[in-house]
Amino acid sequence: HIVAGIRHPNVASLLDVGEHNGLIYLVFEYIDGEQLSSLRHLLSEKRKKFPVGIALRIMADVCAGLHAAHELADPDGWPLCIVHRDISPQNIMVSTTGGVKIIDFGIAKALDRLSDDTSAGLVKGKVLYMAPEQARGDQIDRRVDVWAAGVVLYLLIAERLPIEGLNQRATLAMVASEEKAAPLPPDVPKPIAEVLRHALAPNAMERFQTAAEMHRAIEGALAHVCGPVTTADVATFVNDHAAENNETRRRLLHAAFAESHRRAGSRPSISELDETPPAPEIAERITVPEPIMVRGAEAVREPINTMPSAKRASARPSPRRVTVVRIGPRRRTWIAAIATAGVLGAGLAAWGLSHTTSASAQGSRLSLSLPSVTEAEPPPRLPDVATVALPEPSSDAPAASVSPPKEPSTRNPVAMPARPRKEPRHVFDSRK
Repeated sequence: HIVAGIRHPNVASLLDVGEHNGLIYLVFEYIDGEQLSSLRHLLSEKRKKFPVGIALRIMADVCAGLHAAHELADPDGWPLCIVHRDISPQNIMVSTTGGVKIIDFGIAKALDRLSDDTSAGLVKGKVLYMAPEQARGDQIDRRVDVWAAGVVLYLLIAERLPIEGLNQRATLAMVASEEKAAPLPPDVPKPIAEVLRHALAPNAMERFQTAAEMHRAIEGALAHVCGPVTTADVATFVNDHAAENNETRRRLLHAAFAESHRRAGSRPSISELDETPPAPEIAERITVPEPIMVRGAEAVREPINTMPSAKRASARPSPRRVTVVRIGPRRRTWIAAIATAGVLGAGLAAWGLSHTTSASAQGSRLSLSLPSVTEAEPPPRLPDVATVALPEPSSDAPAASVSPPKEPSTRNPVAMPARPRKEPRHVFDSRK
């Protein structure tokens, strides 16, 4: 919540927040570059000093990003009083394009934090970059970040810390007692020495009160001592001294993107991958899929070599991609017309079959109900009902109920058909 509100070119931007298996994670922008501590280490290995103009340009941008964080306010205009509390070379990124980014607001202090402010005496941050009031556990504000930025600039210019004891505990005691910083080397220009004197004043009231004041002072010293130094100069410096690290990082990213897309079953885009081969130790474990290139309505399988030096794994075959063949608009129209005609033909055939079945069933019912055509014979003379003798039931036959005779029918009893079966309800009747 704190970092999401900071929008400045010199602060790493928060892109997204998510949850995975009960863990909250943050997604920050990717910075293709080196930590300031890594750049110092590379120069010390080459026995070279950190360029004064590059150091001033980097720390001026750091102060600009700090001031943007310090000035952040809520929607009602009340300041949030954000303090980073951990400015150090490890938390300053310098990109290959010359941009400077502040990272890791993990222990940043703000008024609207969910947890209450720590009690007096609890110290947070790196001991070597703590302000005196922070080392004592007193109430802190934005001026502790100004002190830390002054310590980093002092380290880049003098190649040592302003206050340093035998160990971190001794250093912390010296800082808490407001001991003054060690004198700068005599070859340091006076404007730079004045900036460091105000930034490292033990008394917070004598220090730069805001990071913006320190930013203006550094810009003035830079113009007086070195002239204009731009981000392009910083980019040239990073690419010259960290070229091997940049190439290794690019290879690792290339391999990581390829492995991620292989698992997801999709092809990396041109913006994500270049033609740089992956690192040899990672290329052994990467399998490049063989996508199907679609040309018109024909699918042609062509291997695409996105990583020239990557070796295919022999333990399992490479995954295949499912490709949908494209169909032109004219062919889609013909297919739709044929499908419509087929549906109409099927409907007409079903209706005709039902009509024929119903008609044949009706004709069968009429033929069964009509008697056969014969000459009319006179009905037989029936005896009187009173004189009719009923037969005696036999002993082996079951007793049957006797009903009186019905009135004589005019139809021929021999031609009387059986009662037709009741038709099911689902039979289609054309008369209805």
